[in-house]
Amino acid sequence: MALKLAMHNWMRPEPIETTLARLARFGYDGIEISGEPATYDAGEVKELLAKHNLKCWGSVTLMVNGRDLIHEDHYVRLGSIQYAKDCLTLASKLGGKIVTLIPSTVGKTAPMSSVEQEWKWAVDGIKECQEHAEKVGVKIAIEPLNRFETYFINRHDQALELAHQVGGNCGVCLDFFHMNIEEDDWAKALKTTGDAGKLYDVHVADNNRLDAQGDRRRDGGRRLRGADQVPARPRHGIGARAVLRQVCQGLGNAFAQQRQAAAVRQGLNRDAVTGDRRRSAHRVDRHS
Repeated sequence: MALKLAMHNWMRPEPIETTLARLARFGYDGIEISGEPATYDAGEVKELLAKHNLKCWGSVTLMVNGRDLIHEDHYVRLGSIQYAKDCLTLASKLGGKIVTLIPSTVGKTAPMSSVEQEWKWAVDGIKECQEHAEKVGVKIAIEPLNRFETYFINRHDQALELAHQVGGNCGVCLDFFHMNIEEDDWAKALKTTGDAGKLYDVHVADNNRLDAQGDRRRDGGRRLRGADQVPARPRHGIGARAVLRQVCQGLGNAFAQQRQAAAVRQGLNRDAVTGDRRRSAHRVDRHS
């Protein structure tokens, strides 16, 4: 299974065509589209994907504005389940394979009920989403976030247990930004999740969220190469070692693409500064 490189667009408030044109220019394979089903016309997005020779890898739920699968209000939970289903439907219409699911509101750091009750709400709600996911042919990947964004699911083992209790082909997405904070050994987290056959998606970012070059705190390529040397027993058709090897092979490409994009941004910034200076000098000349 070849590793594919995609980018999510939820941090970029710009027209989807602008994003897709950029991804195509820098050699990405596709997009993990922002989980706002009401924003996009699936037919139009499909045409744009085809125009730029890109694929939709999937979508990511944006758990804001009252979206919460473990809220104490029954109707908030119902609305959040429907929202997740709509994200799954959007991904399916675009040919996507996964939806990265965050169970609770981002930024909610205090519980509304007991641990047992909130866990039950999560399992029951995601089970309902899982039934819909199987109907539309898309996999759910539960993503742990760091403790400053949620108290509910922070680590890979918690996400694995939740996916196990949901059942079916529900899996896990791991994000380097969050693992950098929460995991004792994020190479082991990747390996364990891969061994379980549940590693569906990996979000690559440095600890400062700006890029994936590994020039801040984490040398992702070096650490993953080291983890790749650890033997792993293959399960469910793909072992953790194979997953890590694919990540390692693709990570180098991701770093190169990020550096290329950064160089372009720096060049544009220099041009903008130069232009400002020229305009300032012109104004001075006119008034001298």
